[in-house]
Amino acid sequence: LEGLLKDDSISEIMVNGPGEIVVERHGRLERTPLGFRDRDHLMAVVEKILSTTGRRVDEAEPYIDARLGDGSRVTVAIPPIVLGGPSVTIRKFSRQFLSLESLVSTGTLSRQAAQFLHGCVRGRLNLVISGPAASGKTTLMNALSEAIPAGERLVVIEETAELQFSYHHVVRLE
Repeated sequence: LEGLLKDDSISEIMVNGPGEIVVERHGRLERTPLGFRDRDHLMAVVEKILSTTGRRVDEAEPYIDARLGDGSRVTVAIPPIVLGGPSVTIRKFSRQFLSLESLVSTGTLSRQAAQFLHGCVRGRLNLVISGPAASGKTTLMNALSEAIPAGERLVVIEETAELQFSYHHVVRLE
């Protein structure tokens, strides 16, 4: 997995049992020719990855969601809750902060949508941001943080920390 982790064009790595590794690159899924020898080999790699988080996965806790040292998120599920062998998903930590303006310039948001959302944040309105995995929810929330008025205190509660606010007065809970 090291080569995939170092590849900046890959945003997510998905292991579906020992014989299948899929990556997301530029919003598209690609199956790789890579794999593990068997379930034991994959579990040894899983245990090594989780050892850095202070967490472990076993029959008593067959599902783990954790944050790696670089900020990437790892989710592991093992039998009996998953069929076909251990499942591992690594959502890589993006080091690139995208502003609302950059989302407009890339065509991700229209100028009107960006202005509307900026106004909602400035007006302290409640927003619900939802969508499927890898649809840009975290990117949009990060971009919206630049609209938070100075002097506000921001308390962020996340199951697994992913947000990278450009804001200075933040209390982060995980």
